[in-house]
Amino acid sequence: MQLNNTGYRMRGQPFTMQKVHIILSDTLYNGDYFFNVIDSKTREIRPADEWIKTSIPPIINAHQFELVKAKREARKPDKAPIQRILSKKLLTGLIKCGECGGLMTKTTGKGGKYEYYKCTSRCSKGNVACSSKSLPMGKIDKLVMEALTQKVFTPTKLQEILTEYRKNLLAEDAEINEKVTLINRQIQQIEERQKRLIDAIELGAIELDEMTLERTQDLKRSKEALLIEKHKLQKSDNDAFPELRTSKLEKLSKLISSKLLSANPETAKGYLKLLVDKVIVKENAIEMKGPIIGLVQAIKAKDEKSEHLNQVPTSLMVWRARRESNPRPGFGNH
Repeated sequence: MQLNNTGYRMRGQPFTMQKVHIILSDTLYNGDYFFNVIDSKTREIRPADEWIKTSIPPIINAHQFELVKAKREARKPDKAPIQRILSKKLLTGLIKCGECGGLMTKTTGKGGKYEYYKCTSRCSKGNVACSSKSLPMGKIDKLVMEALTQKVFTPTKLQEILTEYRKNLLAEDAEINEKVTLINRQIQQIEERQKRLIDAIELGAIELDEMTLERTQDLKRSKEALLIEKHKLQKSDNDAFPELRTSKLEKLSKLISSKLLSANPETAKGYLKLLVDKVIVKENAIEMKGPIIGLVQAIKAKDEKSEHLNQVPTSLMVWRARRESNPRPGFGNH
């Protein structure tokens, strides 16, 4: 960002895109300051008609403020052409900087001739924010896809991933069963207390007064809470996941590879996002991570006839692959 590169700071801190956005949208800089905006008790924003406006010396004149406002409105995602919003670049949204952890975005060099992945921290705050280098997009895409198809989603590696998944399912099921057993014991204890209380009332040992009624209601509420918790645990009980034969693993491996290497960029990126949720580029390595449940759901929903992997990935446990890339491709300081 030019402001940071030229030495400007806001209260001693580098400018960010968010800070610039706030400045450009805040009427304070236009000479309009509002009191009574936040409710002191609820900490919520009051209705606009309750705000109290006062005038202060403006930093930006009204004409410039409105011009900037109009430009910002025109560039909102809901008003911009869809092709400008949706990037078809393979790793956008997945690739992260190994130096600062920020996302990386597409940039170009030589008038658009070359394409790179560049850390968004560097883009928004300048070179002072991150020491990472720009990465040649084509080379990084190739390294990632080669690693996925040749090292991660091979029959042998798929067997390892799925075996670990089944072990975790068994461990989770054992933990769930243990919790359900404990809840059943607690429910039994409450039912015994309820019975003793009813017996005491019937025998006249205690009066059916307000305090007794409150005790019966407390026991009832405690039992209902335990039953709800038990239902949640039983509902989260994992479905059995069968072990796949070698022939099926080989077929699955070929199918995944064909989708990831598809000539259709939308297909390739769609399946990449199903199986991978993070690509971290470090100094001498590329680390990839993904939700194993995405792979499992794809296997369960696989249509053998159409050879189509369905999706709706969620997060459960993670597979990891580390693609050593030393020597690195020629990364530039773009």
